[in-house]
Amino acid sequence: MAANLIKIEPLSGTWAGDMDKNLAALNADTGWLPVTLFAPVNGRLFYRATPNGVTLRGFVTPVSFSNVQPVKIASIPMNTVLTPSGDDRAFILAQGPSNYAVSTLSQTGELWLVSISGDNSIPVHFDGVTIN
Repeated sequence: MAANLIKIEPLSGTWAGDMDKNLAALNADTGWLPVTLFAPVNGRLFYRATPNGVTLRGFVTPVSFSNVQPVKIASIPMNTVLTPSGDDRAFILAQGPSNYAVSTLSQTGELWLVSISGDNSIPVHFDGVTIN
């Protein structure tokens, strides 16, 4: 994710206002916002969008999840996320002491749970995940 900056034209009459907008975009931060979770998961999940990316914290506990079919577990409103670039982002999460889960964040803000290595009843932790 990157800040949406305005190109500043030399000698333009709007350069000062454009510069202020660019500085505001570089310093933009939504603060921690709750994410509405979809079935088949329960838990608490929060996100924070900054120019450095989207940071997640919290956990989800799968309910009758199957590794056969990825499921959309949440949707992050894209009007709060700074201009995404590139492909969907995949990342690995901790699930208990020795297991892991794989998740993705799509360019449209969809958060997917793709697979789980452990028991479905063990929470999947998103703490410290930054996607950029």
